[in-house]
Amino acid sequence: MIGNNPTEMKQISDYLPICEKQTFEQDLPALECQFQEPKPNWFARIKACKLYDMVLLSLSTLSIFYMVFNLVSFVRDSNNSSNTASDAAFSSDLLARDLDVATFGDDGFEPKHHWGSYSEYYTGGSNFPGINSDGLGIPDQCILNQVHALHRHAERYPTTGASKPMVKLAQKLQNYLKNSTSEPLPQFEFLKTWNYTLGEELLTPKGVATEFSAGAEFWTDYSETLFKTDQQFYSPEIYTYENGTQRPIPVIRATTQSRIQTSAEAWAAGFFGQYSGQPYAEKDASKLFRLVLQDETDGNNNTLSSSYACPVKDKSAATSKMDQWINHYLNDTVIRIKNYLPGIELDNHEVYNMQQICAFETASQGYSDFCDFFNQEEWEGYEYVQDLSFYYSNSFGGGNYTNALGAGWASEFVARLEGQLISTPENGVNVTLTNNTETFPVDQPFYLDMTHDSDITYMLTIMDLDFLKQKLPGHYMDPTRQFIASRLVPFGARLYFEVLGCGSDSYIRAKLNGRVLPLESMKDCPKSADGLCSVDDFVSSLKLSIQNADFDKVCYGNN
Repeated sequence: MIGNNPTEMKQISDYLPICEKQTFEQDLPALECQFQEPKPNWFARIKACKLYDMVLLSLSTLSIFYMVFNLVSFVRDSNNSSNTASDAAFSSDLLARDLDVATFGDDGFEPKHHWGSYSEYYTGGSNFPGINSDGLGIPDQCILNQVHALHRHAERYPTTGASKPMVKLAQKLQNYLKNSTSEPLPQFEFLKTWNYTLGEELLTPKGVATEFSAGAEFWTDYSETLFKTDQQFYSPEIYTYENGTQRPIPVIRATTQSRIQTSAEAWAAGFFGQYSGQPYAEKDASKLFRLVLQDETDGNNNTLSSSYACPVKDKSAATSKMDQWINHYLNDTVIRIKNYLPGIELDNHEVYNMQQICAFETASQGYSDFCDFFNQEEWEGYEYVQDLSFYYSNSFGGGNYTNALGAGWASEFVARLEGQLISTPENGVNVTLTNNTETFPVDQPFYLDMTHDSDITYMLTIMDLDFLKQKLPGHYMDPTRQFIASRLVPFGARLYFEVLGCGSDSYIRAKLNGRVLPLESMKDCPKSADGLCSVDDFVSSLKLSIQNADFDKVCYGNN
């Protein structure tokens, strides 16, 4: 029998498991272990302390549960799985490792910033090549004279064309649940109560909020420098010429498409402070601004939806590249998703439309259960689909017509910079509007033109920005590419041209979603780490690009 000598008991405690050692040290006389000389090995000591039987019983019980669990899993998988033999070779591994999903905000990766033109607006990220300026504030020794904003509408429901394959997929999933003898795995249990409820074409409530915030931010960023005021909110009394006389109410422009017009009106509500609650606030929109709309109808000259003005639209290259990539990056994903829905047949395009549903449900209601089924690599693959679409449909990969479609708004921009009306019908410009200062003023301190993602891309293209010209293959995604639709034209994208007076000279600084653009590849613009180009050099460069675009020849075959 072991005595009560503390030193001796401490030596004995060194052989015990932690749980037993703690009990031993708290209540030393309570544990009795009979050892005979010479001291037995550790196994004999555990057995003597009567811990052996307990450990053996526990291990036996666990082993039985483990064998039963594996037997049940084997029977279930054998009965339910209808995957082909080739799929089965991959399925066990893909199912075992499950989804390494990219949940929102984890490890610095935000999926909704990688949804191409369906990404929410954001301003983070590195500078564009050759720029070391963050674009905040006004450069030293300069004053801000004007801001020209080409602004994309915000979050919307899918277009009619994009809706069709999503609706078809939703019907397929509903039929699967109705007719399948197998149950979806827990990850897809939500399908039992899910319905496709997305609308079409219109701005979502989230989109209205995005544009309202954009207008308010524009006021916050530029009110003091443009209007020389310290008022918290806008009032008509501060909209004056330098001599103090009242200006006509400002004109803002949009198109007749609902989501464009609604975006412009929401932006204006934020900018003009209609709901600020200030005693000087003007709530009557008709006393704050004039909204000029361009018709979105085929054959109509429209610089904010320029495809209507040009019948040439060759998107075959984009479609081919997109299909090639979709049939590449989702191969393993399809196998994994099919494992979660035993018995269903899915192809790459249908799984791609699950990603589409995720993006549009998030734009509509702020979240989507479909988002949880894709990891970072798959979201980056999804993003690249849109890069291919915009590069080959609306930019340098699309041939001559993409430059031509940028010529209209570029012509209007030059006219404003030069203080001139446009009376000659060319480049898709609607001279009924541009030959009248009531609908096309040329001396406003700010301009807001609400448009589409494609038209912003056309403008970036006609500006001849070399850093965006890298050719994009359909079988490989270059991580160093600069043409990334998520960065260029997310929901609420904004291309600002600031006109700066620096001493006796005037300069242009272009900012896309808060990032300064390098203008050095424009013919007459010099290299500048601040992105500055003199107004004269910028205008001469843009005029040359407009001339080379040759709108009439490209769109109508006129020489």
